Amino acid sequence: MKLLVGNIAFSAVYNLPSHVSNIPVYSTFDKNDIITGISSGFYTINGNAQYEFDLKAIYALSNRLLIGANMINKSDIVFHMHYHFYSTFQSRLKVTGGITDIPTSKKKAISSFDTFSITQENILSPYISASYLTKIVNYHIGYGGTRFQFADKSTAHLKKANGLFFGIEIPISIAFISFEYDGKDFNIGAAIPMTSRTTFYGGLTEFFRYKKEVSNNVNPQYNNQPLRWFSFGMSHRFNVASPDEEKEVLVETFELKEEDVIRISDELSNVYQDELDKWRQEREGLISEIDRLKSAIKEDIRYIDKEEFEEKETFRQQYLSTNQDISEKVLSYYYESFEYYTQKKYHEAILVLQKAIALNPYLPQLYVRMGSIYFDLELTEMALMQWEKALELDPQNIKLSERVTALRKI
Repeated sequence: MKLLVGNIAFSAVYNLPSHVSNIPVYSTFDKNDIITGISSGFYTINGNAQYEFDLKAIYALSNRLLIGANMINKSDIVFHMHYHFYSTFQSRLKVTGGITDIPTSKKKAISSFDTFSITQENILSPYISASYLTKIVNYHIGYGGTRFQFADKSTAHLKKANGLFFGIEIPISIAFISFEYDGKDFNIGAAIPMTSRTTFYGGLTEFFRYKKEVSNNVNPQYNNQPLRWFSFGMSHRFNVASPDEEKEVLVETFELKEEDVIRISDELSNVYQDELDKWRQEREGLISEIDRLKSAIKEDIRYIDKEEFEEKETFRQQYLSTNQDISEKVLSYYYESFEYYTQKKYHEAILVLQKAIALNPYLPQLYVRMGSIYFDLELTEMALMQWEKALELDPQNIKLSERVTALRKI
């Protein structure tokens, strides 16, 4: 979630390639992703409400490198570059860096306010940022150039930490709530995923300005340009390699260690051992009935009397009824796992899938779903085992084969 207000380029908010509010942070993306967006900041002049707009377009050259451009006014465009230096599946610590506000002209000061003059140089701002992701809160801290440094020391909030920025993100319900210090001001905002590709951002920005500044509606940290009280934006992401396919959202804030999985497996095995034994007996009974049915069909050629035929027909209907019950159980467990997954009850989702596999170990969709859950939990080795089992049962699944091949290379 990114609440980019009052940035040193004096442009509207939410325009960095990867941001919380107005600070650059780690986020996941795939090669060939294109991120488009629009953002706006509201302010007042002489009691009249005004607003500004930014347009952005960002492209992922790889799963580590983003490049982007912002149209901040009718005549100025700036570029950004964002790179993941350190970001492994296993580590909660992520390190990123880049350069913001790369100009396309010889100007040394740019702004999205066409009616205000700019004297402070504010282009070419390098930065480095570290993110630590936990199950409850995401922490971010970094250091940057001019964009992230105060312009007026007398009104700066942290006078002894010029260039320092930091923030936190907290997931609440379907939104991510953030609080940050962008090197100039404090901002609070929310990011709300509308779909797996589209996100809405909204925030209250440039907090804790002095009474004189507030009364004049100007901010000395931004060349005495108008204070932006409220900002919002929207971004949309799609992949040019597979534009028609919705991608699953990777929940990186939840993670199970290997010892946790072993403990959970042991607990599940103890709790449901009786049921597993029952399911095995039912399967053995089914196999026996199938063998008897095959024998009965062969016998039909030799025995054609009515009583014998009726006996075989009764047995056949009984088999089909039993088989249908088992299939309905498997299907019920399969859909139940989706319900648990959307509620972030990953243990329960794994549990019901194990029940389904015990009933029908030859259905590849069960292993595909199990592998996806492990992958979301960053248990890549266990995810790979499940997907390889699915490929054994369904070797024609090209998309799954490509995913397994890619995962083996990591």
